[in-house]
Amino acid sequence: MLDHCLIGQPRLQARLLVSDEKGNIQVHEEGKLELGPFFRYEPNPSLLAELAKVIPALDDISLEGFARYCELLAWNEDSKYYYRDVEVGKGTWIGARGRVNTLLTVVRVLGYILGDVHFGNLLGRFSFGVSPASREEVTSITGGFVQD
Repeated sequence: MLDHCLIGQPRLQARLLVSDEKGNIQVHEEGKLELGPFFRYEPNPSLLAELAKVIPALDDISLEGFARYCELLAWNEDSKYYYRDVEVGKGTWIGARGRVNTLLTVVRVLGYILGDVHFGNLLGRFSFGVSPASREEVTSITGGFVQD
């Protein structure tokens, strides 16, 4: 989350939609929610430029495009776990599952592409839904760039 900027105002309001037994959707006025604050992904342009000298593209995708795609995957996971934990479960959401494990899975897939992770090890963990890289794998896959 180091490359994210807080967007404080304006906050959005959303109305709760409910469906009756026939599937007709109605607005439930008492269910107004105030959403926000939000975070916007803002990768450091000079860092991206330096990295792009080493990794100009991944197939037909720019490095920045790939980073933004990974952000969308993580955002999707955040939304899913937030909804499950807060809206359905009426508990609290700590943000430690979806985003982190999704991005660590991306690192592990890159590790497979680079030859640092065996195919069987990668796929074996997907039986749990994701295949996050361990701390040791992250260090190995990134060539020591990311360390514990």
